[in-house]
Amino acid sequence: MAVAAQGGFTLSGRVIDDHDATSMSFAEIFLPELQRGTVADAEGHFTLKDLPAGTYRMRVTHVGCEPVERRVTIDRDVEVMIRMEHHAEELRELEVIAERPDENVGMTVSEVDRAAMERATGRN
Repeated sequence: MAVAAQGGFTLSGRVIDDHDATSMSFAEIFLPELQRGTVADAEGHFTLKDLPAGTYRMRVTHVGCEPVERRVTIDRDVEVMIRMEHHAEELRELEVIAERPDENVGMTVSEVDRAAMERATGRN
């Protein structure tokens, strides 16, 4: 119990993609009951130090992923592996429908009579 006497326990781990085990860079890890959190590094590793003993809800979020929630019991230093479904929020299909405007919209229309054409003959 020397660790507890120093101020608490450490929760550490790594966040990876569930499909290919690649690192989930900069995932956010948060313990709502303690109002404590951190951000994973470029390799998906994270550490939260000086945590009191107890059972907490851990919420992990990453852009383009469904959030992951898990209960974690802290009664010693704990290391966890979080697997996230990275492609869960991909856009499946997009259909754009637009009506074509009148082809003459925005064009200036001028009518020139015969007399004006004869006066302008030979000029631009």
